[in-house]
Amino acid sequence: MTAPTLFRLEGYDGDMSSWESYGKFIGIMNADKARLSAETVAKLVGLTADCPDMVCKAKGVYELLQNSTRYYYVGMGIGGWQPMPASDVDKFKYSDCKGLSNYTMAMLQAVGVPAYYALIRAEATEQNTQVPDFPNPWFNHATICIPTPDKSIWLECTSQTQSFGYLSDFTDDRLALVIYPEGGQLVRTPRYDETANTIHRESLVTLDKDGSATLQLKGTFQALEQTIPARLSELHDDLRKKYLYQLLDLSDFEIISLSFDVKKDLIPETIQKLSLSIPSLASTSGKRLFLPVSFLSGKTEIPASNLPRQHPVQAHSRGKTEEDTIVITIPDGFSVENTLNPVSIKSVFGSFDLAVQYNNNEITVHRKLVMKNEVQPKEKFDDLLSFLKDIAKADQAKLVLVH
Repeated sequence: MTAPTLFRLEGYDGDMSSWESYGKFIGIMNADKARLSAETVAKLVGLTADCPDMVCKAKGVYELLQNSTRYYYVGMGIGGWQPMPASDVDKFKYSDCKGLSNYTMAMLQAVGVPAYYALIRAEATEQNTQVPDFPNPWFNHATICIPTPDKSIWLECTSQTQSFGYLSDFTDDRLALVIYPEGGQLVRTPRYDETANTIHRESLVTLDKDGSATLQLKGTFQALEQTIPARLSELHDDLRKKYLYQLLDLSDFEIISLSFDVKKDLIPETIQKLSLSIPSLASTSGKRLFLPVSFLSGKTEIPASNLPRQHPVQAHSRGKTEEDTIVITIPDGFSVENTLNPVSIKSVFGSFDLAVQYNNNEITVHRKLVMKNEVQPKEKFDDLLSFLKDIAKADQAKLVLVH
């Protein structure tokens, strides 16, 4: 990598010998771009007049931004470096990431919320591309950082739908250059791991003697795991169902009802309620039914292993936790013929637990999978394969019901 030390850009003198000096250059270049009219300031003060704290004010400003502006790239002059003036964004109601972030910062400062412009390398695969001990301009996006007594709040200013303070995998867990008055400082953005990226499903299944079933499901998705359900909630019902028909690992089923409830927060949450009719959940053979115990979680993907591993390994790029509780009512006159022993798998890559309980005509299946995102040396690749294969094997288990 190369980067200039002393440089000049369209009449602005810069120094990239340190992050602090580079941040000063960005601050000087943006200095006269954060001015708002007295009318706009008065409007913002009135909008947040009833707010009891800084976070409430920031939410009000962010909602105004989302409801009134649109993203559009502005590349005039030194548009790749310098934001469009906040007064122009306020007037025209559009700009790119730099202009919208600068505009948001100006609005927040107008209502007394300390907010700082920040440069970052965006996209899901750009987590660890910044070199902290080598000051450089390797950024492609701008955002906003609001320091609070607990932890900093980050705002994605180009999205009209994103939750307040939530970054998604677009800018999560990476170094951003926050532009403070005294200069630039590298700050790491929030990390969403297996404690935040969660799926909790509660299912009620009524099984018939011919192997057919009805299913009532409530799924709660959080952080990165709610991305797709949240997007589905915005689509027409036909498109939602089309996606789920492709997603669910069932050979045949009909969606009877489907609904979503989206909750926006620092850790956003989407609740999906689903009702299915499944013609052949259990296969039949004479007087027996063969019922799979894991049919909602999808297949475990096992990487190819025919070549020597050259790079470090991880089970999941971010980490996630997936938990299912399935209560199955079996048909009258049927009983469970076989017993499935509990499965518990522990690994540096995560954990897996599967347990089945029997109570008269009810079967309760509890399944929990934790995938960690810690990077392990390439020598652990075989351990990862074993971990994934053991999970896949456990998920293939079936209960045998006999009449």
